[in-house]
Amino acid sequence: MKRKKFFFLILILFSVLCLLSSYSYYLLITNRSPYILKLVTGTADYLMKGQNISNYNINLNISPEKGVINVESDINVKFIKDRRYIIFLLNDGLKIDSIGYKKAVSNQPSAISHYRIWLINFLLLPEKIKKDDDLRINIKYEGNLRPLGFSDGYIKEKEFILRNEDLWYPMDFQGLFTLNVKGTVPVSITPALPVSIINKLTGDGKGKRFSWRPERPVTGFALMGGYFNKLSKSVNGITYTLYSPVYHNEDMEKAIDSIILCHSFFKSQFGDDGFKNLTIIITPHGYRSYNHGAGIITLSKTDFPTIAHEIAHNWWGGTVCVDLLRRKGGGGQWIAEGFAEFSSLMAIEKLHGKDALLKEIKNENFNPDKQRIIDSITTFDNLMDGEDVKINNQMVYAKGAYVLIMLREIMGEEKFMKAIRKFFSEYNYKIADSSDFQRTVERIMGNSFSWFFNPWIRGTERLDFKIKDLNSIERGGTFVTTVKVVNQGKINIFAEIDVMAITENGKEIQRVFMDENPATVVFNTKSKIKEIIADPFLKWADMERGNNIVNPKNL
Repeated sequence: MKRKKFFFLILILFSVLCLLSSYSYYLLITNRSPYILKLVTGTADYLMKGQNISNYNINLNISPEKGVINVESDINVKFIKDRRYIIFLLNDGLKIDSIGYKKAVSNQPSAISHYRIWLINFLLLPEKIKKDDDLRINIKYEGNLRPLGFSDGYIKEKEFILRNEDLWYPMDFQGLFTLNVKGTVPVSITPALPVSIINKLTGDGKGKRFSWRPERPVTGFALMGGYFNKLSKSVNGITYTLYSPVYHNEDMEKAIDSIILCHSFFKSQFGDDGFKNLTIIITPHGYRSYNHGAGIITLSKTDFPTIAHEIAHNWWGGTVCVDLLRRKGGGGQWIAEGFAEFSSLMAIEKLHGKDALLKEIKNENFNPDKQRIIDSITTFDNLMDGEDVKINNQMVYAKGAYVLIMLREIMGEEKFMKAIRKFFSEYNYKIADSSDFQRTVERIMGNSFSWFFNPWIRGTERLDFKIKDLNSIERGGTFVTTVKVVNQGKINIFAEIDVMAITENGKEIQRVFMDENPATVVFNTKSKIKEIIADPFLKWADMERGNNIVNPKNL
């Protein structure tokens, strides 16, 4: 009797959570509030913490002409603690036909109870599974993908794209997994997959079968097929394959050369990402580019910054992983997106020069009056539409990249890159957050860096340089000009900044250590100074640059 009451209470709790989830779905697609969604998904994430889907064997039939998929999926679940249930997320447009499971040890089939409301699926097992045991589950399902408000996957007559965000396969977001995919598509459609093996036609000759097994554990993956032009190149033992829709006019040679250049550069900077095959698909109709570290990348644009950013996700987000469902953030989204954006700027600087970097970094802007704490921003915050997501993106991408630019200035190039490589090597195939990276930096530097991470990652203070008190006199043919650089913000930087004097005959740059506020700079020039600029190369996240420049004529 007590056991029945216990399970009855569990089901009531589960039903309440699912009802909240349904309401949050309404709030999500109407852009009314992300907060209930974060609460519910965070709660689901907490409940799923005792498990980890560690392997998928997926067999699917894709029917673009009908807009449906038919899937049979064998899943291995690793139990992190003793428990009698499994929770996973699945698109509610997909109808589950059957669920069965076997213990990995006994290999005996057993009955299972399934409860479902909206995206959340609760499997009640006939017995408790012990910690470190494995369970094999077989799930058969079919249907149409229901739009979830934050995804852009679809199944159309001539092409399809299935993304993580569509929840088209059972997911628990608890870490990396191994994967084996087999499928059938219409004979006219090409599946765009790394080293995909197209075996043979189906019996009726109307379809063709394919199979794919990623080379390494992944955090997620996409499947895409359509009518493509294809270009492949092999460089240093790595095969790069680029697909572009036949209806899209694209300079594929230029795009694939940029892809190869970025990938080779990042390997030299961060270490090996473990890929021998990369497949890149141009999706001009998609609103977002995508890379979950499975060797499949989609590009909505093929400009160099976008290519570099997405390739960098092989390292940041794809190999060093983040908790995608965490309700309170923890800086994981910064580890994925901020690091990838910074990597893109690194590639621009090293491969196209400092002028190209300066041009690009001018786009890394955020409103200092509308800041949010970077550490608190979650994956769902970035998937929402509307004004909120613009602010969140500014924080994670623009400010997030700037945090690393400034940290490099403070640490110096050698120690900074040592910290980046150490972080990658220690946390590859692991979930990491901002505190993990801070500890890596502190081990390299030998002292606490809370003074830096707390205001920039866990706060919303601002930095604002101002030049004042300019004084210039001529002494024996030399113009001696003195100015003061003031940091009007509340963040101390304890580092050198550049101050540039533009004269009638050229430029002169001084570096001043901001251990005093204000700091005094003295220029000795052979010609009159026309303008003085603090931080002329935009290395510091000063978003109020109007007072960084002083012109003696305007004084």
